[in-house]
Amino acid sequence: EARAKDAINQTLRVTASSRESVYQGAMRLVGFRRLHRFSDDVVAARLQAQMPAQDGQIRGTLNSEMADELRVRAILDDSYDNAVAYIVQQGLWNFGQRSVAIDAAIDVEPEFGFSNAFEKPSDFVRLVQIANNDKFYPNLGTGEFLEEGGYWNANCDPLYVIYVSNDADRGTDMNVWPRTVKMALEAYLAIELAPALRLSAARIAQLQSDFRTKLRD
Repeated sequence: EARAKDAINQTLRVTASSRESVYQGAMRLVGFRRLHRFSDDVVAARLQAQMPAQDGQIRGTLNSEMADELRVRAILDDSYDNAVAYIVQQGLWNFGQRSVAIDAAIDVEPEFGFSNAFEKPSDFVRLVQIANNDKFYPNLGTGEFLEEGGYWNANCDPLYVIYVSNDADRGTDMNVWPRTVKMALEAYLAIELAPALRLSAARIAQLQSDFRTKLRD
């Protein structure tokens, strides 16, 4: 009973329609087509069937199809956050960009070469532009700033930065992703599913090639 309750808690995440669509796309790529059974309420009912009734009797049993669907769902749930983070890291995506002005850190001083240090935002993924003015023209060039650990060093204050963000309302907001980027995510998740579904090495290689193509697109 404890295991069943734990499985319900881990499986029944709030799944937005955009996320459900990505799951289904990944499943189609690996040939797993029982999509009409793949929903939170159905999964909950199946897990509930495994919990003892008040008389101690099990209400039902999982057949092989149900077990396969639960395994696939668990893999997708476990892989999803890391897969999204990986895709966000791959490009200078317009949909994930944020512009900020950063004041010099008062408790950090560069060891040499520059007068000020600027802490990177907590949602920073990739640098797009960096400048000493809010027009971002001209940008700071080589030798005019230094990226060092969690800081940028420069001789201005404030520092103006455009970067790719992994914030929930920027880079990881699936609602603003173009369809092409979602398709790359689906292909990545399909690769994550492949070993559990015992796909052949040739089929996995095809999925990997498909992912690279979609990421370029």
